[in-house]
Amino acid sequence: MAEVTRKSPLWMRLLLGVSLAVNLAVAGLAVGAVLRHGGPERDRGPHSLGVALYRALPDQDRQALRDAGRARHEERREARTEDLGAMLAALRREPFDPEAVSVLLRDQVERTRTMHLGLQEHLVTRVAEMSARDRAAYADRIEEIGLRRWHRD
Repeated sequence: MAEVTRKSPLWMRLLLGVSLAVNLAVAGLAVGAVLRHGGPERDRGPHSLGVALYRALPDQDRQALRDAGRARHEERREARTEDLGAMLAALRREPFDPEAVSVLLRDQVERTRTMHLGLQEHLVTRVAEMSARDRAAYADRIEEIGLRRWHRD
């Protein structure tokens, strides 16, 4: 007796192929996220002391610091547009003037430094307003946050 094999319709094979491709894509994204971010169990600590100081603040203080940073960032937005135009002009100028480019870069670094110093001032002022008990609790949170990363690396 001869065996009869029936071929599935083309639309069914295409649907199965698309379904398989979507499932593999989702699985690949999940595996990639776990590899990149370490999965839900990994507790990543901060990359710097500044990040630890920020993360250890109470929520309302972090919000105030973000608001202060946002205000300074808005002030710098217009300057960045001007900086870009000046840099492009300096790079295209003939003869090329490396000192002009250096001055533009130094100005940008100084504006960033000024912004960071302002945020630092805000942080120090807030910490100075804390009671001894609150400061000790803050230090404990900084230590806990710092130990997560720096003792694992």
